[in-house]
This record gives sequence, C-alpha cells and structure tokens, in this order.
Amino acid sequence: MVEIVPVPRIIVVAQSKMDHPAPPAPRDHAAPEDDRPPTCPVCARRLAIIGMRSGRDEAGGRVRRQLWGCPSGHATTFRTAGVFGPFDILIDPPVDVPGHGVTA
Repeated sequence: MVEIVPVPRIIVVAQSKMDHPAPPAPRDHAAPEDDRPPTCPVCARRLAIIGMRSGRDEAGGRVRRQLWGCPSGHATTFRTAGVFGPFDILIDPPVDVPGHGVTA
C-alpha cells in the first residue's frame, strides 16, 4: 500500500533585488531620435543600410564604414565611427527598381 504524504507549499514572500535587474533609467524624449538614421533630403524617407566595409585607421585601429542610401535611390551617405557624413545626391534615380514606385 502506498501512503500519500502531504507536502507543504513553498511561498515566496519577498524577492531580492538580485533576482531582477534594475529597470533602465528613463531617457529623454529626444534621445530615440538620435539612434535613427537621417532622412533623405529629397523625399524625407529614412535611409537604409546598403553595405559595410571594415578597415584600419592611421593608428591601426579597426574602423567600420557603412554605406546608407535612400530606398528610392535619391541619395547616399557614409557612416563612420557612428557619425553620418554629407549626402551625395543622385541626379538620376534608378528606373528599373520594382516595388519602389519608380517607373520609366
């Protein structure tokens, strides 16, 4: 015959601060805008990353250079060390890009 023995329940009354990390500090309302890419000077759409290239600077440190461009093909810019450079405005945007509203 098997005897069933009741087991008392374990109740957690308080949790230590180590169980849950502290919530992040509230950011300024303008701060999320700082992380967003710039907008195209022609159509005001957000730029998208096109490509990336790693290299070395004069001191031998690693440098990552990113090429960003307008989804409609109006402009491009480079981002190096977290800073966007000047825009290169493209005179003739691509005409054969399906799905982007650009037609011949």
